[in-house]
Amino acid sequence: MAYSELKALAKRRLGRFYPVMVRAKSSGAVRKVRALPGALAYARWKGTGQAAIGLDIDTPIGMGAIVCHALLLHDHFERAGIACHLRATSPFYARPGQDVLARHFIAEPWPADVRMLPSKTCDFIIEYLRPDHMDLQRASELVQRHFRPTPLLADAIEEGSQGFAAFDLAIHYRGTDKSMEATTTSADAALAEIERQLQGLADPVVFLATDIPAFAQVVRARFPRARFVSYDIGDVASGTARYRSTMNPDDKALEALVNSFLIARAKVCVRTVSYLSAVAAVINPQMRTITLNTLIGNDPPFPELEIARREGKAG
Repeated sequence: MAYSELKALAKRRLGRFYPVMVRAKSSGAVRKVRALPGALAYARWKGTGQAAIGLDIDTPIGMGAIVCHALLLHDHFERAGIACHLRATSPFYARPGQDVLARHFIAEPWPADVRMLPSKTCDFIIEYLRPDHMDLQRASELVQRHFRPTPLLADAIEEGSQGFAAFDLAIHYRGTDKSMEATTTSADAALAEIERQLQGLADPVVFLATDIPAFAQVVRARFPRARFVSYDIGDVASGTARYRSTMNPDDKALEALVNSFLIARAKVCVRTVSYLSAVAAVINPQMRTITLNTLIGNDPPFPELEIARREGKAG
């Protein structure tokens, strides 16, 4: 049974309890309990006094979330004077044993004396030790140091750009599996904001990222004077998030990263909350963002809180 079918079945069986269950399983309290088994391995590493640590981000999260977790880990250990060596084997993007970060980003070789700490150690550090936020400018500086694209990713970015070094506007409209995490944004509201941003531009170049094919068709038809660029490697069943789809794991990772880097080439980004465009705001903190919805709850993750503050929507 496909993920979308399982999700639909769960919604039917759980009814009004479905949103409660979804939010509960990813709540801060649940994450902290799940991360506790990593405490012992971390304590043992701490006792060695080593000046370097090796961690694996192996949880089933999206590509943008992987990058943001990695940035926060680099920030935490850099401030402590410890060299942080990371890999990511998230099952959404990596084949068994494959490091999705090494495939797409240039990194220093692992020292021979730095061993990978056991699974859950990274989760423990994330939930109990590492700060949850940092300044966007600081994060952008870390991107320049730790997330320089490999030739594979760099070539895909250039191919996906279709020769445009910059875009007048980027649009990121996320329609799938976000209703449990964020307020919904109608297509009409998104179209109205896009129209405001395109006013006065005679021949705008727009980068469009969306997981709703019908929305993409409407946008292109609504603004015929604009030149649209999109980067989608494969087709995904309607209602299925691309990172949870049956697409090739390598393609899913590459597609997500190329989209983030190309969104970052825009002067302005009209967006719904999602790591995909949030990472773009880290890559290019000078890009102006217009976020159409908000996350549910009082603790937005990095960098959504930082983006909201910059937009004047959070204290």
